[in-house]
Amino acid sequence: MARGRAAGVTQRVARSIGGDGRTLVLEPSGQEVVSFATCSYLGLDRDPRLAEGAITAIRAHGVALSASRCFVTSPLYAEADAALAQLFGRPVVLAGSTTLAHAAALPILFERHDVVLFDRQVHHSVQTALAALGSRGPRSVALPHADLDALELAIQDALAGGARRVWYAADGVYSMFGDRLDVAGLATLMARYPALHAYLDDAHGMSWAGRRGAGTLFDADLPVDRTIIATSLAKGFGATGGVLVVPDRATKERIENLGPSLMFSIQLPPAVLGAVVASARLHLTDELAAMQAELAAVVDHARARFEDDAALGPRLPVVAGAPTPVLYVTLGAADTVIAAAAELVAAGYLVNPVAFPAVPMDAGGLRITLTRAHRRADVDRLAVAIVDAIAATTPARKAG
Repeated sequence: MARGRAAGVTQRVARSIGGDGRTLVLEPSGQEVVSFATCSYLGLDRDPRLAEGAITAIRAHGVALSASRCFVTSPLYAEADAALAQLFGRPVVLAGSTTLAHAAALPILFERHDVVLFDRQVHHSVQTALAALGSRGPRSVALPHADLDALELAIQDALAGGARRVWYAADGVYSMFGDRLDVAGLATLMARYPALHAYLDDAHGMSWAGRRGAGTLFDADLPVDRTIIATSLAKGFGATGGVLVVPDRATKERIENLGPSLMFSIQLPPAVLGAVVASARLHLTDELAAMQAELAAVVDHARARFEDDAALGPRLPVVAGAPTPVLYVTLGAADTVIAAAAELVAAGYLVNPVAFPAVPMDAGGLRITLTRAHRRADVDRLAVAIVDAIAATTPARKAG
């Protein structure tokens, strides 16, 4: 991170942001770049209806209500809660972020005699919350990424060892490589093993996927009573905060009553809650499906463009299932990644340089996030710029 900052490719400061979020002007140079580094996939963070919801909430309820939720909440909490429950069709728990949602839920859901099996690539915030349980928590076992055969063997082992329940923790959409959970395969395993429960983080699936933007997991046949879904309001949804979608009101009240990161932290401010309500209402309209279709056209073009380019195709991980707005070009060592990202900034493109520990040590690369505001020409020119950056920075290419 320090080397990336010194090279001008991480921790940059934006002087201004274009009206649709497509471009940024960077400090201190004043250079304008096309941004492929935001997770606002539908551009809702720039939607005037969300801005108006935030402004109206501030005028009505002030800038903040400085009190723990265990004592009193803003009147907007009930409105946001109801709107999100309608969107998902299940009870929800609102949190300050997805990270705080994990920290609230895991100590309540996971019990000492359970076994937790987690995908090695499940989001770091899930792994951190799991590790924080320490000796009070259940036994946890890391599994190979996206390997349901390994999961089934681990389930059998856990049950043979006397586990009362087995939890599987995974992502709906993996944040670095953009690949998706085999949710149909997981549903089959959950039908086969009644003791199997799922704790799934779908932060990167929210809004751009699913009916009403509910994400990548709700159209699957996962048993409601054994599935907890955590998601983010800070990416495709266009606001901030995190949400737990739970099976019933009893689970909701247990987490709200006992979740440590809910009881001992400040609540979401009125401006955020106002934006959340406005976005939830937009999600319940027909307009959202049109926005999803616009993004899908960009994603399909990018996937075809990158996979057809002989210089990029072998470096782009093969992603099973439906495409997502996250592309990943593997380069290798961190210094190579930083150098390539610097070449791209100079060419007018901002991407996410990624290295260990976010990805395996030898799998550093460039994460490219696509939004509804991107044009086909942006994608085509970025592909050319990445080829040029690889040629300028990869040792093998230099030697050749």
